[in-house]
Amino acid sequence: MSRNNKTNAVVFSLERSYCEPDYEKMAILLVKSLRDNNQNLNIYCGIFTNRMPSEETLQRLKAFDVNIYIDQKFYSEDDDINYFLRNYTIKYFSFLYETHNILYLDIDVVCLRNLEYVFNCKEFLVEKVPEYIVEKEKPYIGEINHPLYYNWVHLITKDSLSIYDINYDNLKYLKSSDIEISKRINNANIKVQDQNIGAYYPKHKLNNSYLFHYDSFIDSGTFNKLKGHPQYLKYKIYVEKILKVKIENDEQYWKNDEQSI
Repeated sequence: MSRNNKTNAVVFSLERSYCEPDYEKMAILLVKSLRDNNQNLNIYCGIFTNRMPSEETLQRLKAFDVNIYIDQKFYSEDDDINYFLRNYTIKYFSFLYETHNILYLDIDVVCLRNLEYVFNCKEFLVEKVPEYIVEKEKPYIGEINHPLYYNWVHLITKDSLSIYDINYDNLKYLKSSDIEISKRINNANIKVQDQNIGAYYPKHKLNNSYLFHYDSFIDSGTFNKLKGHPQYLKYKIYVEKILKVKIENDEQYWKNDEQSI
């Protein structure tokens, strides 16, 4: 149990995807991995767009004791809204702060250990985007004069809740919400804690990591980089046999990026 006696919670959002990757199956894998390692964790899923997940997916999530909130405020025709939904999800579930320690996760993540240590962090948990990635993204984000942060994981603190209080109606469908959030983080004088949580090709040994962000089951994804971890085979079988997904990561895709780290 956390030191402040709050209940630990993970929040995420979900919508139906009409092309690869399959968001619904990613969400089911995320929840399974959370439950395998955190039996007492409270899990909340928000559905905020017109792209309603299938009934089968909803039933699978409920079987893992996921609390589902349906508030279809936004209309979406493509996947660009993902950048926006990350931040909106944190704002939406901020009402849980009084009774819960809130950890936001993207759906393309697997949990590898009990999250107790993460929730004991007193700082604002995010992960800084490496400079070489920022350079690659300049055609999409333009020139910026402040650091950017990956928004796939956030530990929400009392001091950081106001960062997400932005006008989402004006920023939806664009990375501009990510840029605005990063700017607010830098201006808030909040200590950024980059813990041993692992991401893509993990910075640390996976056996010591709490979470792994694989990004996709195909092409540029890194799911197969879990090889060697005790839980890799279990989740690989679950994905391929239960969720009927073929994992086809391109081993060469990240080769040059790994050399940049």
